[in-house]
Amino acid sequence: MKAGAAPVEFSVALTSRSDKAIAAVAPAFELTGSGARSTLLRLDSTTGSWVSASAANTGSAPIGADPNATSYGIPAKGTLTIRYRLSLGAESRPQQAQAFFYVLDAEGRQLASATQPISVTAG
Repeated sequence: MKAGAAPVEFSVALTSRSDKAIAAVAPAFELTGSGARSTLLRLDSTTGSWVSASAANTGSAPIGADPNATSYGIPAKGTLTIRYRLSLGAESRPQQAQAFFYVLDAEGRQLASATQPISVTAG
């Protein structure tokens, strides 16, 4: 990713293989790296607008759910897809960073996670 450049779009698909619906999950995104400042937007499927989403710029995994995070339900044996846009501030220095995506339940327990290395380049 290039610091200060246009956002990169990505999607996250959350699938339930259970016969029961999952009433509430909260996604949590985290970008680790020294001085890698990010902006994360989420597509609001009801309005079609991009809205601010929580993104931690820290070096440790989130503990508990963000009280301001959007919660989602996942139907039994169904899939929920969430679209995001991630951009890095122009002040972000070139480095290797890690993007983490967590799925938390209503009590803040981690249900699933994924990670992706990101190469940050100068703008």
